[in-house]
Amino acid sequence: PVTLMLTATLDDYGYESLNRLFGGTRNLLVSAQATRPEPAWWSSHCDSEEDKRTKFLDLVRHLPRPLIIYTSLHSSEKSTNVSTALCWLQQSGIDAVAGVAGSTIPAMRKAAVEGLQINGDPNQDLDIVVATSAFGLGIDIKNIRSVIHLCMPESVDRLYQEVGRGGRDGKASASFVLWTDTDGEVAEGLSQAQLIGAEKAWKRWYSMSLGEENDGIMTVDLTAFHEDVKYPWGDMNRYWNMHT
Repeated sequence: PVTLMLTATLDDYGYESLNRLFGGTRNLLVSAQATRPEPAWWSSHCDSEEDKRTKFLDLVRHLPRPLIIYTSLHSSEKSTNVSTALCWLQQSGIDAVAGVAGSTIPAMRKAAVEGLQINGDPNQDLDIVVATSAFGLGIDIKNIRSVIHLCMPESVDRLYQEVGRGGRDGKASASFVLWTDTDGEVAEGLSQAQLIGAEKAWKRWYSMSLGEENDGIMTVDLTAFHEDVKYPWGDMNRYWNMHT
């Protein structure tokens, strides 16, 4: 059997883990790194959500576009979420925007990508997409000029990967992080959730295995859930299903 694994980011720990899990005598690592200009990095602590809103709208008015805005949450009221950020923009007269989260249907996700690429119907062009981490995997838009985090990413890996959505055409890009003390608490909570245990993992695996099968191909529903999951459409449920 041959196993081929592809990734845009791989550290030493991850490489050692893969060697341990996929042991063999003929392992081959091919690294094709491409030099890209580093983005301009900026961050600002905000005293409150209102302070964050003011700084955020000022940034949006000055930053080059297309622009991706990331939040940690989709709908929770504990910290800035996708719907709140969209409201801030629309109330300021910025309407060439779209939102993408874990529960967004594929057609809307595709429309968001094509809108940022500005290669379709001009009426569907987008300046900005507000998203959770769900708008990351498999997204390759070369002309993103700026990335704003309205949150504190729970890991350096997440921050660097999402900032890496900008400047893929080799031209300059900018990264801004706007965060409050509450955002720090949210990030700490997310970073502490490391293990779900074998029992819950098997429950998740079983619930996902109930997906539709067509011509030998299984379609897995990443919003699948078992009786212990309170918010099946939440980002964290999707996150754990993907990791399972």
